[in-house]
Amino acid sequence: MERNDRAREDTPAPGDIRDLISQNVLESIPIGLLLVDRTGSITVANPAAVAILGFPASELEGKGFGQLFFENDANRLFNQIIVDIIHNEVVGLRREAPYVTPAGETLHLSLVGSFLRHMSEIAGVVLIIQDNTGLFAAQRRENELLREKNRIQEDKIRALDTLARSVAHQIRNPTLAIGGFAARLDTLLRKHGIESDYPGIILEEAARLEGIVKAVNKMSRIPSIVPEPTRLGDILDAARGKTDARAAGSAKKVRWDMEIADVQVLADPELLTMAFEEIFSNSVDFSPSPGVDIAVKASTAEGWAQILVEDLGPGVADEHRPYVFDPFFSTRPDGSGMGLALAREVIVEHGGNIALRESTVGGTTVAVTLPVPPPSR
Repeated sequence: MERNDRAREDTPAPGDIRDLISQNVLESIPIGLLLVDRTGSITVANPAAVAILGFPASELEGKGFGQLFFENDANRLFNQIIVDIIHNEVVGLRREAPYVTPAGETLHLSLVGSFLRHMSEIAGVVLIIQDNTGLFAAQRRENELLREKNRIQEDKIRALDTLARSVAHQIRNPTLAIGGFAARLDTLLRKHGIESDYPGIILEEAARLEGIVKAVNKMSRIPSIVPEPTRLGDILDAARGKTDARAAGSAKKVRWDMEIADVQVLADPELLTMAFEEIFSNSVDFSPSPGVDIAVKASTAEGWAQILVEDLGPGVADEHRPYVFDPFFSTRPDGSGMGLALAREVIVEHGGNIALRESTVGGTTVAVTLPVPPPSR
């Protein structure tokens, strides 16, 4: 009997167990948590918050938030979060802000704060803090690599553009002469009753050369972009309409699956429409059947619009994938190889990127990223 009484005395009450669990959770989670009471004093600072903010635990708990942080103007954005939560009585305010520790290290923090009210009384503010410095640095390096890649592409495009203009100029006149003499030869042969396919073949090849010259001239005459905030859906719809018209000229019909988020991009509408028309038309040109399936999905993530264009065509062979955006590269005997090169130049000029991805549907997937303008304040 005495043993049972002693066991009951040693067993924590349910309220004590809850407090013990809460304390253990606060001490073990890798995310910082601060609780600021209605007087502005920090009443709770878990070990993760202590480590992130760079203050000893003894300097955090019981000290005034303003006393610790507001004196450092470098933490103005960090401090503003608390001010905004209190002033607007916000619940679930999410922001990112730089933070300079007492040791002078600059961190990039992700913060979630909420205004606390008990009954009708102000209870304080809770602030959840996550150190995303490593992730932020990785994203910055990725953006720098993307910019460097785009710069190299731009240099390559400019060099090819200069070469293409020169070649087009040199080819145009001989091409016209070849076509003209082939037509005269065909007339003379017919006049003398001689049947031959050769003049027709020469005319067809001359016409193909003329088509390449026109494509080169089109690419070399792309004007400088004049960007403006534009709905991405409007651009894709316009490109879709132009592609439908081109497909009809080839006795083909496109079946579209469009899933477009309502997002704005900073773009030259005419030029970007032309770029997507070339991407869509590439799917039409390589479709082995008159029915062409194209799926277009557009979404946003971390300041970028992401557009995926998928078709059910034959796909791109592995040995061809590195060259599909190069000028003059085409696996079609009648292709100029300029469509995707033109699309790439326009997209790169917009600060974006274009690449092939592994397709989930068996055809070709083209991935385009474009910068999204920052929200207006």
